[in-house]
Amino acid sequence: MVLVDSGFETGVMILNDGKLVRLTDTATGRPVPAVKTSGPLRDDQIPPNVRAQIEASALQMVPHATEPPYDKLPADAQRMRAWAFGQVKHWATNDNPFEGEELASLAAELKKPYRLGDLPLIVVSRGLDPDDEHSRNQTALVGLSRRGKQVIAKRSVHEVMITEPDVVAQAVQDVLTASRK
Repeated sequence: MVLVDSGFETGVMILNDGKLVRLTDTATGRPVPAVKTSGPLRDDQIPPNVRAQIEASALQMVPHATEPPYDKLPADAQRMRAWAFGQVKHWATNDNPFEGEELASLAAELKKPYRLGDLPLIVVSRGLDPDDEHSRNQTALVGLSRRGKQVIAKRSVHEVMITEPDVVAQAVQDVLTASRK
C-alpha cells in the first residue's frame, strides 16, 4: 500500500458557528453511516439556497483550477479540472457532515499498532512546508504496518503526485517488489 501525503490532518481548522475550531473537535460520537455506493446525487436534492452558494463559489474557483502545480498536468487534464471546478456536484460532494467523526476515528485507530499487520506500506510525505503536527501524523501512518516506511518528497508541498511523480512511482514499485517477498 502506498499513501501519498494522505491528507490525514488532525490539526485542520474550520469555521463552526462562526468560531475557528479543530475539525476533530466537531466529532460528537455519532455513528458514521455506511458509504453510499448507489443512487447518484441528484440536482433536486440540493436545497436552492445551498445551490446558490455553491454556484457562486464555483464561479470563483474555476479561474484557479489550473494554477501551480496543476499547470503541469497535460492540457486535456487541465481542461477537465477546469470543467469539474465549474460543476455544482463537484463541490456538493465535498460537504461531509461526518468528517469530524471520521477523522477522530482514524486518529483513534492509529493509536493501535500495526493495524495492517505485515502489509507492505510506504507513506510518501511532502518535504516542503510540513508543520510539526502534519509530520507527526505522517509518521503515525507508518505505524500501521510492521513493514511501514516513510519517504519524503523533498520538493513537494502537497500534490506530490504532480510535483514529484517519480517518487510516487518508485514507492509503488517498491511496494510491489516487497509484496512478492
